[in-house]
Amino acid sequence: MINLAIRANRIPTHYLLASTALYLICVLDGFSREPAESVQIPNTKKYFSKHYYPIDYAGQNQMYDSVQDNRGVMYLGNNVSGILEYDGIHWRTIPPANNNTAYGLAKDVNGEIYVSGYGEIGYLKIKQGVSRYVSLMDKVPEEHRTFGPSQVKCIGDRAYFKAGSIILRYANDSVSVIRNAEGTSFETLFSANNKIYTSDEQGNIFKIEDHEVILIFEEQPAAYGDYLFKNDYGLPGVNLILPFDETKILIRSLVHGLLIFDETRLDLFETEINALLIGDTSYAGAAFADEYFAFGTVAAGVVIIDKQGNIKALLDENNSLINNGVFSVFADQHNSLWIGTSYGFSQVLFPSPFSVYDQASGLEGQVRMTANLNDDLYVATSVGVYRTTPQSSALGLQFSRVDALEPAETGTIKSFGTSMIIGSIAGLFVFEDIRNAELSMPRDVARFIGRDENYIIKSFIPLHEKDCRLLRFP
Repeated sequence: MINLAIRANRIPTHYLLASTALYLICVLDGFSREPAESVQIPNTKKYFSKHYYPIDYAGQNQMYDSVQDNRGVMYLGNNVSGILEYDGIHWRTIPPANNNTAYGLAKDVNGEIYVSGYGEIGYLKIKQGVSRYVSLMDKVPEEHRTFGPSQVKCIGDRAYFKAGSIILRYANDSVSVIRNAEGTSFETLFSANNKIYTSDEQGNIFKIEDHEVILIFEEQPAAYGDYLFKNDYGLPGVNLILPFDETKILIRSLVHGLLIFDETRLDLFETEINALLIGDTSYAGAAFADEYFAFGTVAAGVVIIDKQGNIKALLDENNSLINNGVFSVFADQHNSLWIGTSYGFSQVLFPSPFSVYDQASGLEGQVRMTANLNDDLYVATSVGVYRTTPQSSALGLQFSRVDALEPAETGTIKSFGTSMIIGSIAGLFVFEDIRNAELSMPRDVARFIGRDENYIIKSFIPLHEKDCRLLRFP
């Protein structure tokens, strides 16, 4: 069950860049709070997933990024160990030139994989089917060769590395330096809609076209009533930028949640998950399958929404993840999400036509048969009959025992018009309302119920070894 605090007082839903005040409402400790009502969301659906522990890939715990090459081989950025290569069977470790952490991975239009590390940038060169790391540090101007954790994003055949306070652009086998004309340092680097985006500590947002840095959003607290991105905590205010459609981007603000921006107008993206994202410092996220957005969190796993803001999935340790502390989210070409965490990573199949329900959703015993009646799902198990509850949603079904029936081994269940026929070791029951059930046959074992095109229920009841009965209903 996920508890989202929903703001009682609504934030204005749009902000024109020339006017309109912004009233910031934040929901984490250290931020001011508005009265909130608590909403419980069932999170009982389990997804097909596979976990990879540090012992599996012989590396460190933290997984910072991932990418897939044109052959389908996965590359993952690991703490200290460097780049991990995984072809679905075998693991290889590819150390950067300085044998340190690989923080970022990106693929260009030609399929080249670029790597950003700690004080190191480079790419992977495949020769005779074997990947090798090639450093680009000898091409970086000497005065810019000292930096800590770096990032990388690709547009076309160009790679952009955020290294310290500057951005390094690699193209045509040379590295050039991009500085902020505003005099401030660049923060996090993003790519969306074939453009490179970044921000600075003042909350301004820029796009980069080749070498040119273009200011596309400027913080104006006098005009907006407060800051949209800048904060007093020394943290980047823009956590993530993803493509929303061909002309708009989706921005994740540390202090404001999700916003949609078309370089002219900034709109609040109305979605329930803003209460979860505000104040969360994770930069992990991905847009995938042309309709979904996945957002990582520091301690609550991954939340997935659609373009209407509807929550489609909550992935956590209870249903699909190896760990709730998320560092990266990557969607591969086979409908899988690769989610890097603070302790290994998980491969989750989403979207998927299949889901798994078990004890976490309220079911008990071994499942024998299911049936639908009045849009409710009934489940016959070895210890009784269960049905979906009103708390069920797209995030998962919740089941409760049908109290009108004795807890007993139930072998068969069939819907018939507006009624449900249930066969158990306690006998054959017919009911139209879950509060009432009528014993229609002796208290003996009813193991099979069939139905033909003439709506005749055939109930085979072994009262003796070779005995069976035919029941016409109604």
